Amino acid sequence: MGDAVKKEKRYCSYCSSEQEFQVLTGTEHAVLWESSHAVLRESSHAVLRESSHAELRESSHAVLSKFACAHIYGKQVNCKGGVQIRIPEILTAKEWCAFYGVEIKKGIAILYKAVNEDFSTQNGIVYTPGTLPEAPDWDDGKAECGGGLHFSFHPGAALEFKNDAEKFVACPVKVSQIVVHKNPQYPNKIKARRVCAPVWECDRDGKPIIKDG
Repeated sequence: MGDAVKKEKRYCSYCSSEQEFQVLTGTEHAVLWESSHAVLRESSHAVLRESSHAELRESSHAVLSKFACAHIYGKQVNCKGGVQIRIPEILTAKEWCAFYGVEIKKGIAILYKAVNEDFSTQNGIVYTPGTLPEAPDWDDGKAECGGGLHFSFHPGAALEFKNDAEKFVACPVKVSQIVVHKNPQYPNKIKARRVCAPVWECDRDGKPIIKDG
């Protein structure tokens, strides 16, 4: 594998923990060993050996050894060998929550946001604990990116969209107001116009942070 392959910390739902992922795009290729992780997009390809596993998207392709695992998204992926898990298309908020293990109580899902030290985000929206953030640019859910508040299923997953985050917040959102896009570029995030109850600070595992005073 060449030195140019991008690496970043992401939350792995397969391992239920943060892992270092190799992110392949374009025509990049790699050979993965041991318990390596990777995300393949566009026409990239990889050979997976031992207990490594990958997410395959778009027209990427991979060859897996017996115990390697691949999560396959879409019909254009070409995968051979190993353990293949084909992910069905997710079209509703309930399906999205079920896939990522987000519990729904009384029609509300607790989702997460990675933020700066002052609870701000790169688009200027502030998620101060105790407040109810709402998108000033709501577009009725039309675009996948922009035009709303964006959330992840776990604080670690939110790091994919802000890898220099200093804090995390938990955000109650009505499932009926969550928008899921067809054929998304970023399937592990969703968006909504607003939260339905005050947000609170949490740690990287989603546990509330209680401060004295």
